[in-house]
Amino acid sequence: MTFVIHALGRSRTAWLARFLTYGDWTCRHEQVIHLRRIEDIARMFSRPRTGYAETAASFGWPLILEANPDIVQVVVNRDPDEAGAAMAASYARAGIGCDAAMMRAIFARGARVLKKISALPGVLTLSYEDLDTEDGCRAVFEHCLPYHWDRAWWAHMRGQHVEADLAAMVAYYWAHREGVETFKALCRREMFRAVRSRRRDHAVD
Repeated sequence: MTFVIHALGRSRTAWLARFLTYGDWTCRHEQVIHLRRIEDIARMFSRPRTGYAETAASFGWPLILEANPDIVQVVVNRDPDEAGAAMAASYARAGIGCDAAMMRAIFARGARVLKKISALPGVLTLSYEDLDTEDGCRAVFEHCLPYHWDRAWWAHMRGQHVEADLAAMVAYYWAHREGVETFKALCRREMFRAVRSRRRDHAVD
């Protein structure tokens, strides 16, 4: 079994990755940036006892489901304007410039994609604010992991501030920009191909 958590940036995905690394399970954070081939999707999202907390994987959700129809999915919703502002502030703290208008557009599009994933069967949907509550954390813990709720673990984790190294992530992107963007283009073409194929199949039926 594998799980994936979809969220906008600045929605506590780094904290969730730490929280859901428990028992025999590991939850990794922001790993899709390392993928380069369509075949890598199946390899990544089929690893046993492994989960992923991601802010970019949502854009390729049909390919993830095609690679692993049984994957467990979670959506964490945060107001896109609020999340975008938080991300812009993180860029500023790291001394990195960003295009605020582009950031708003990306987060607005991301929120629309998350809404589509939330409508899929079996997807657990939480709000960003739910992660401040025991009930919300218990829901995601028990949805993703094959363990009973461990309140002591949650009490240990609840006050911890876990944040990704944004400067390192941005530096990685620019160092590998060609490979990252080529993979994104491959994913778009593959999704368009799948849509055309489904339309063809329905026409034959």
